[in-house]
Amino acid sequence: MASDDLNFWFDGLGNFPPLTDAEHKKLGRDIQAWIGSAEPTNKVARRGLISRDRLVRHNLRLVPHIWKKGFQARLPSNHRGLLDAFQNASVNLMSAANKYDPDRPTKFSSYATSWIQKGFNDYLMNQDRMIRIPQANHYIIKAAQAIISRELMENDKVPSTEMICEELRRSRKHVPDPETLKIWLEVAAVTDTLSIHSALTDDESLTLEDTMHYHDYRSDPVLDDVDLVMSQLPHLNHNEREVITRRYLGKAERLDKVGRDLKISRTRIHQIEQSAIEKLTALVQVNCLAA
Repeated sequence: MASDDLNFWFDGLGNFPPLTDAEHKKLGRDIQAWIGSAEPTNKVARRGLISRDRLVRHNLRLVPHIWKKGFQARLPSNHRGLLDAFQNASVNLMSAANKYDPDRPTKFSSYATSWIQKGFNDYLMNQDRMIRIPQANHYIIKAAQAIISRELMENDKVPSTEMICEELRRSRKHVPDPETLKIWLEVAAVTDTLSIHSALTDDESLTLEDTMHYHDYRSDPVLDDVDLVMSQLPHLNHNEREVITRRYLGKAERLDKVGRDLKISRTRIHQIEQSAIEKLTALVQVNCLAA
């Protein structure tokens, strides 16, 4: 996904060719006439806004250029936050346009480079400030995930953090309190410290994402009546019928299994499932009213 968005970014740059030094300075003066004035007229303000927009658009190519030159190793093209980093750098490019002094001999591209670099560095710094789980405590998380895995397979439920902590204390020292463990598990699920797709079992059949139940649809009354669900299946599209059939009318297959067979991500399978159940519920309500 990041690569597709990146291609879109690059493709759009061709619409804005580089400006000459004279054009940079002319636009810079228009911007300063607007920003530097305590009470600019509407005409000055409008010209300043248009000039800043043009200056930024025609220099956006600096953002991917600087990324390739100095930040691609830390922010590869498949990095999930790359577009956020690009946006951060682009905001700084606008700041450079606001502060650029056209009367100095410095070229705008040279001046803007330091601002764009700061945008990328600020993004990376903010990432480093995210909550990180101490490396020495990863074994606690792995052990907790193993308990979650076991309970899901044996009892079809996610255990409470209190229960997990109680079990961990039987064989380990320095077990955190339940609230801390909950934070660790949440952080592990959404950061690169431990991937949301990290396997919880040796055969990689269960991942952390599988344990994150957004909503227990099996508690929906509409799913309890198999005949009713079957009668409404023709109203669903192909993927919805396939997901509902395999998740609720057959062997109750896991999200990842259905996703692999349909060549769709588990997240997308969940969305299809949610949409299908909402449709089924609405259809049942309509039928009840009609009756």
